[in-house]
Amino acid sequence: MTTIAGRLFYVVGAYESAVAYFEKALRAAQQQASPNAVFNATIKLAAVYCILGNTSAALDLHAKALQLATTSGDGGMFSTATSNLAADYRAIGDYQQAIHYYEQDLKLLRESPEIETYRISLRSVGDLYRITGQVQKAIEYHERSLQIAIDAGDISGKAASAASLGNDMYALSRYKEAANYHRQYLDLSRLLGSREGESNAVGNLGSY
Repeated sequence: MTTIAGRLFYVVGAYESAVAYFEKALRAAQQQASPNAVFNATIKLAAVYCILGNTSAALDLHAKALQLATTSGDGGMFSTATSNLAADYRAIGDYQQAIHYYEQDLKLLRESPEIETYRISLRSVGDLYRITGQVQKAIEYHERSLQIAIDAGDISGKAASAASLGNDMYALSRYKEAANYHRQYLDLSRLLGSREGESNAVGNLGSY
């Protein structure tokens, strides 16, 4: 019941109440010695702390979740914990640590059937490589992400990867190639009916 109540408070935006209920759920799971329940409650509690801007608490909880996942040997739990830690470190600007955890996640996802999750993670870590000045590596990851989207017929994935590749090319002053990718982003955004994507693409094209 505490987990259900916590979810309800989370949905309606009563985050302080959600924290209280997820903490109760976590204590109950620990008393029952149920690793899966402890992991799930830990992840949910961390998510609320992320929304509240308490990244330190979220980091601590996600690190504990990673320990649980490592001990259990559950690949899904490990992927969830590492991707959340990567997002935490990205949020606080520690991009090297974020890359470290994304790369751990990618090793696991590479062998999993979760191809869309793998594509999204490739794009995310590629963006971080660009931010940290490793643009060629960013291009490598974004090209792989784009190819996965093409193979899957994923229009949204193609649009996102084209946008990232446009940014990569811009960072290298390869403006013709950058403009080409951003035009693809614009066309795909219009196809999707995404006003936000269309606006972003127009803004990017206006930089040339």
